[in-house]
Amino acid sequence: MTTQTTRPQFGRSRQAANSNGDGNNTHNRILQSLPPRERDLVVPKLEFLRLTTHQILHEVPDTLKSGYFCDSGMISILSVFPDKKSVEVGLVGEEGFVGLPLIAGFRSAATRAVVLIEATAFRIEVATLISLLRQCPTLNHLALRSRENFFLDIPFYRTH
Repeated sequence: MTTQTTRPQFGRSRQAANSNGDGNNTHNRILQSLPPRERDLVVPKLEFLRLTTHQILHEVPDTLKSGYFCDSGMISILSVFPDKKSVEVGLVGEEGFVGLPLIAGFRSAATRAVVLIEATAFRIEVATLISLLRQCPTLNHLALRSRENFFLDIPFYRTH
């Protein structure tokens, strides 16, 4: 499975600032909610990706190298047991971010993240994300809120 990548073509105008690497409107609610100053800091650091169904973004106990702002599709977050069976503990769509342990200061994955429905996302490297969270209060707030919402909104579990 290959991942197609492009650099996002975000400009300074509100309309251009809400477009993905293909010039389409960006749907990720975190990125849409950033004020212009923060957007100008964050956007140049993002890489637009096309993700294929069943593509694994991270695996237990990988060291997390990137986080992903999901723009379309669905990414399943799975808790993996020692016998390799798994249970779905969350779904991330355009409202969220994959790599929540990074927000809490952790560097290793306690879950598997796998693309459930073909998706697009904006990837950001760990060191860059950590630096931006310190510089961008809105991004930091929205990331923390995303983390809290993830744990509050777990609607069901599916075993795999």
